[in-house]
Amino acid sequence: MLLSRLLKGCPLKIGAPAEKDITKVVTDSRKAASGCMFIALRGERNDGGEYIKEALDRGASAIVSDGDVCCDGVIPVEDARLAEAFIYSNFYLSPADGLRVAAVTGTNGKTSTVSCLSHILRAVGAKVGVIGGVELSVNGEELDRDAT
Repeated sequence: MLLSRLLKGCPLKIGAPAEKDITKVVTDSRKAASGCMFIALRGERNDGGEYIKEALDRGASAIVSDGDVCCDGVIPVEDARLAEAFIYSNFYLSPADGLRVAAVTGTNGKTSTVSCLSHILRAVGAKVGVIGGVELSVNGEELDRDAT
């Protein structure tokens, strides 16, 4: 995917960088390879900025960082986590755009309400996913909680 398309909506600090074709997006420098984009995220224990050189050495074509890093291939952004959300959404062609999302909140009756709504929506042919404290399912089929 073209770099300009990946960066659509991202809070860039400077103008758009040179156009490149990006084949993969990673946040782990050990998974960086030729043609990929590495997003350097600050974490609780580590700062992704410390791994920019490793990602470049492994062949990363573009680096996204909100740190004070100036070298070829680094695209400075205001907020790397916000940029990450835009980049992954763009990379996977905005999968959430086709979803309708509803939330049920309150003190009592949430599970019953969600169960009722799920049955009604499935009865009219809608695909329904439920994520809650009691249930994790897609179209009524329970999913393994350990796999999430």
